[in-house]
Amino acid sequence: MVTPAQRKKQRSNQPRLTRKNHNKKAKAKIYGNSIVRENWDMHATLTQNYERMGLVVTPNYVTGGKEKINPDRKPEENENKAEPTQEELEEIRRNLGPGQAIVRRDDEGNIIEIIHGKERTFDDVLDEDVKSVPAKTEVTRKLEEEALRKDKPRKKLPLSAFELSYMTRLLKKYGTEDFESMAKDMKLNPKLISSAKLKQMYSRMQV
Repeated sequence: MVTPAQRKKQRSNQPRLTRKNHNKKAKAKIYGNSIVRENWDMHATLTQNYERMGLVVTPNYVTGGKEKINPDRKPEENENKAEPTQEELEEIRRNLGPGQAIVRRDDEGNIIEIIHGKERTFDDVLDEDVKSVPAKTEVTRKLEEEALRKDKPRKKLPLSAFELSYMTRLLKKYGTEDFESMAKDMKLNPKLISSAKLKQMYSRMQV
């Protein structure tokens, strides 16, 4: 005899858990950017997909990437090398962090110069020239174009007829600077709109 609990289980929308569907692997879902999702190969690993699309899984060697920030030079690379120019020395100095230093020696091993690194200020970062690097693949080119489109400032929506009349009454009494007094006026500001919101509404009037 079938019990009420068993009948309820039969009416449930959930499939019965059997060995056959338990062992079935669910198809992985790729979340995130639509461009990456369209070019994702389900039969490749994460690293393989990123390398094919011209992306990196991790940004540098310290966080687990493949390339070292300052790779160790082989001994033969240092042989017969010309004296570094002033521009090259300045580049080395910029790449050194605070507490780091490089010792320059002559052929006999005598110390010529010690190049100390210094902590970079916010102004140094802003003044630094950023070199544009061409996109490696079509995927990275599309991602760069999408990022440029999103960086554009959003257009401010104009005020509605009600908001325009609301702000006009307040501006007529208090002018364009005293938003604190506007926010405290219970008669002309019955909705108790804050001063910051009133200032934002005023900027939208200029659209």
